[in-house]
Amino acid sequence: MRETWQDSMLSLKRLQDAVLKETGGRLLNSQNAWMAENRLSSSNKAQQEEFIRTQMAVLIDAVAALGGADGRQYERIKKYMIAKHGLERNIVFAERDAREAAGEDSGPEFDSFLEKFRKRDYSGLTELFSVDDAKDAEDKARDYVDRFEDGQDEEIADLWDAVRGVSGFALQKSLDSGMISQETFDTLRAQFVVNS
Repeated sequence: MRETWQDSMLSLKRLQDAVLKETGGRLLNSQNAWMAENRLSSSNKAQQEEFIRTQMAVLIDAVAALGGADGRQYERIKKYMIAKHGLERNIVFAERDAREAAGEDSGPEFDSFLEKFRKRDYSGLTELFSVDDAKDAEDKARDYVDRFEDGQDEEIADLWDAVRGVSGFALQKSLDSGMISQETFDTLRAQFVVNS
């Protein structure tokens, strides 16, 4: 019962204590997994609160400035963001696949592959706009994006700044925690944080 309510890592502490007793060893603070785990939850909570205060609050305010408090408008904002990102994503992934298919060739063979891969919908725009053809979906997405952005330049800039802030924070956290390499971080940051 104590492990459930007070200390979820009590089994680890008991194991550490048993090993130390058996070996007569001494455990340094830097080696104490039980203490580290207990400190981690406090650290994570503080970081989560900082994220909400410094990043999410800015994003929530940016969505609200576009009328996001209204349920229907929120759905329009969400559709806009998916469409805008989908247009960018389709180009990035088509170019990636064309480079992989063409190998060293950056001329006509690459162009041929790019034309082929530009017919794919990598982003779900066909589903979002209920059409079968990727080009038709991109045309509808482009039109939707243009109409949504019309007359809202400042609000749109604030929205994407906030999205970049949230994305950059999450990406940095992934790098700092060892979940991604520096190379992956640099690639994703260049594609989706800096250039958004």
